[in-house]
Parts: sequence; structure tokens; C-alpha cells
Amino acid sequence: MLIGFKITLQRKILNMSQAELADGICTQSTLSKMEQKNIAPMTDTLVKICLRLGLTVNDVLTEFDNSKYQEQLNILDRIQMLFTQLKFDEANKLFNTLDEKNIVKKLSSRYRYVKGNIDLIIKSNTSDAIFNFGIALQEANNNKDDILAANTGIATAYAIKGDVEKAKYYFDQVLSYADNITINKSNITDYLKALNNAAKFYSDNHDYGKSNEISDHIIKTTKKMIALPYVDQSYYRIAYNLFHKDQKKYEKEINDNMEKASIFAEVSGNDELLSYINDFKRNKKFVKNEKIE
Repeated sequence: MLIGFKITLQRKILNMSQAELADGICTQSTLSKMEQKNIAPMTDTLVKICLRLGLTVNDVLTEFDNSKYQEQLNILDRIQMLFTQLKFDEANKLFNTLDEKNIVKKLSSRYRYVKGNIDLIIKSNTSDAIFNFGIALQEANNNKDDILAANTGIATAYAIKGDVEKAKYYFDQVLSYADNITINKSNITDYLKALNNAAKFYSDNHDYGKSNEISDHIIKTTKKMIALPYVDQSYYRIAYNLFHKDQKKYEKEINDNMEKASIFAEVSGNDELLSYINDFKRNKKFVKNEKIE
């Protein structure tokens, strides 16, 4: 069965319109049926669409019928994408469409992880967030991606809570664990989130060198994977770090990285980050305590 949502998700990651994706391959109507109704086109059309998106045919096909598992997975993936775009209200509304009692067992860790993010970012409840991230870790069942995500959540919650010692412990664990993760299109967003949150933590605690090292790795990884999440925030973070190291000495590098952050933020539709960047351009100061995601 065709998973139209994955085509939509990858198209939006690449900031590509339906018309641009369909151009020279099929009609826009055909593409709409693929994305919205999971109707598969002729094989050669599907192959060309996948090639243009940097996907394989296997990436957009599943053995499952229109199962509860696939439906819930699509929703959880969509919520994660909304978080990368800082669209928290929309993410919360979509999360509320899920019924916790009906979540399939295979997705229980992922559900708890997303719930922890809702608690942490939207409800500002670090205690509930740590509780849900802890359950996510318990239910990960040796799934490396789920373990990395849960540890990232715990580390981030402690960082926001102001418990630097515990946050550093978990972020060190995150970086160590990330070295053993095989990156693919299905886990790239969580992998980048782990590194992005770690980069912000070390920056906030004045370890600008380590933060820049992580941010540079994020940029190289996303370019290699042809993915946009966190490239904009990483350029912004590098500018932030250089600004606090020596504003006068690194003035050119700061402005260059802010311009790159602005370009990628526009491409990915990150309006929240654009507001931070524009504020810096006007006032030559950084917004304090910008949201960590």
C-alpha cells in the first residue's frame, strides 16, 4: 500500500510545491491522490516521484493495510515535523486526536516521548515531561532510535529545569549514543533534534567550542541527507556562540551565519526563528531564552 503522507512530508522538508514535484512526471491531480488518498500511480511514475524526493519506492510502500499502526505512526511523525517548525499549537491539536488507550504497543515508547514533548514545550511541566520520557525509555525495548529520543527528552527537561549536572550527564549520554546510530530517512529528525538540543545546552553553559562542533556536524549531516530540519537553528546557534565569544572579533562570521540561518529558515518555513533573526538585525542583540525544541 502507498503511504501518501511520507511523500507529503518529504516534499515539505524540501520546500517543494505539488506543482514542482509533479512537473514533467504526472498531473498535480495524480499527485494529490497519492498524497491524500494513498492511491498509487503507474510504477514508472512512482519511481520518478521518489527519485525527485530522494526516496526509494520501499520508503513509501508498506506491507500493512490501512492499519491502526500506520495511521498512528503517521500522526506521530507529523507532530514531530510540526515541532521542528516550532508550530507548537498545531502539534498539540494533532496530538489531542490520539487516544492513549488505543495506542498500539509497538508505538507506546514513541507516544510517551511525544507526550513528554507536549508536557515540556507546550505545558511547561518538566516533572510530567521527565516522567513520560522515563516511561518512553522503559518501553523502548532496545530500539536504538527510541532510546536516543527518550534520553534527549530527559536531558532537555533537566536543562530547562536548570539542573545542569543532570542535564550534562544525559546530554553526554546522548552524544555517546548518537555515535552508534545508523542514520536513515526515518530517524534523521530525531537524530538531529538530539544534537540540536545538546548544542544549545553546551552553548547556554558557555562551552561554545563544543556547541559549534556539534552544530557543524548537524549542518554537514543535513546537507548529506538532503534534509532541512535544524540547519537554520544551527547557523543561528553558531552566530550566537561567536557573538558571546567576541562580538567585535567575529563580526563578519556572525553576520554571515545569520544570513545563512535566515535563508534556511525561510526555506523551511520557520517563522519563529525568522522573528529572532529579524530582532537581532534590528537591535544587534539576541533574544533571551529562545525556545529549545
